[in-house]
Amino acid sequence: FELPDVSETISVSVGKDVVVPRMVDEAGAARLKLDRADFNRLILQEVTVPALIQSGGLAIEGDASAAAAFLGALETPDFWFPVVTP
Repeated sequence: FELPDVSETISVSVGKDVVVPRMVDEAGAARLKLDRADFNRLILQEVTVPALIQSGGLAIEGDASAAAAFLGALETPDFWFPVVTP
């Protein structure tokens, strides 16, 4: 994720059951460029990826199918999900 308005680049390492963010600029399969406010709106599900692309708020460089696979694999947990199960 490249957030040019706040000069941040966040790389994510995707594992079997985990996504680890890193505040480094590493080459990956795809790069998503968007402003921080749009990133927040995306995470809060106030806007969709297609709507952001259509409005020009999101640009995808590299393998768009890798970006789609990553974003499509994210699940929305229940609001009161158990962090630790006894």
